[in-house]
Amino acid sequence: MNKFVGQRIRFYRISKNISQETVSGELKISKAAYSNLERGITAISVKRLDQIATILNIAIVQFFKTDHPSIVPTIDIVQEEEVKMGYAPLEKQFTELNNRYAEVIGLIRLQQEEINRLKEVVHLLKYKG
Repeated sequence: MNKFVGQRIRFYRISKNISQETVSGELKISKAAYSNLERGITAISVKRLDQIATILNIAIVQFFKTDHPSIVPTIDIVQEEEVKMGYAPLEKQFTELNNRYAEVIGLIRLQQEEINRLKEVVHLLKYKG
């Protein structure tokens, strides 16, 4: 699975004419560490996938689609059982995870706004009397 996703990351990075150095720099990791992600040597988290998708300006689910003609021939390195089962369930799962991640980020932002508002109230109360 890591190789499958790594191939897609590499495909989109190259198709957008972005270097490994650029992506690894944005991620604040070494080029070697990033290369290991693309080669499927290192497991990749949803958070890291989201970061890479943002850098490449694509939706995270693009890394799991198999309907792109330039990508499908590279499927040979994926285990045969994975190909047979299809990636629709995984694509759905990652879409749901991506949506949940976006919701959590939204909630964190709302909480931060509330914290900032409360800090202002405390500041006003502290210096009012």
